[in-house]
Amino acid sequence: TQYTLFNSLYSWPNIILCFCGGILIDRVFGLKFGTIVFSLAVFIGQILFGFGAYKNNLWIMYAGRFIFG
Repeated sequence: TQYTLFNSLYSWPNIILCFCGGILIDRVFGLKFGTIVFSLAVFIGQILFGFGAYKNNLWIMYAGRFIFG
């Protein structure tokens, strides 16, 4: 169940955020800065997930996976 929750936390944000991300890139950030912002969010999520694995803390790993998604 823990592995399935990791996949769910990765998928749930993509249901809504794909529309919000498109609007943000088109109207707010622009293509270049938007790419940097969203790439940074993915990077931070992966770093947080790795830190949670290093500390053996499942909740930090869940938060990192959610941000990564």
